[in-house]
Amino acid sequence: MVEVKRALLRRQAREVERVEERSPHWIGEEPLWFVAPDVPPWLHGVRVLERFAPGCYRVGPSSFPFLWIAANELPLCDELVPFLTARSGQALDDFARWVAPRREMEWVLSMVQHMPLSPKVREELMRKLGRSGEPEIEARRQYAVTAATTDEALVWAPQAPCAAGKP
Repeated sequence: MVEVKRALLRRQAREVERVEERSPHWIGEEPLWFVAPDVPPWLHGVRVLERFAPGCYRVGPSSFPFLWIAANELPLCDELVPFLTARSGQALDDFARWVAPRREMEWVLSMVQHMPLSPKVREELMRKLGRSGEPEIEARRQYAVTAATTDEALVWAPQAPCAAGKP
């Protein structure tokens, strides 16, 4: 619930910025798109949700366009990949298996390294990726393999070394 309140506050602040930075003043309404794995049960109790497409809900009452995107309900299609990365649980594993052959090795390695995939799917994807001739990609691949096989590495995956020592 706190995340929604913060998003609402940021939306309002952005709307004020847009009014202040333009002359004549901008008179539109800044929309809010909230992306999460699911629609939380509490939201049904405090707002009216209108489903207009799989995984997409209009949230009301609202004086501005307010959409809730439930990533676990979205269909698997290339245009939705930025939203599909917000999936969780089995839906995230299904997405990972689906997206891996559609993306470059480095993108898939990053996904395996940073997203909370199940150990089974993590190992499966690493086997399918094979080896690369590039030392940096191979180092990331090896780190992801380690993360797939040890609980400690899974906890520390976000702290993995990056290219050229950049955080």
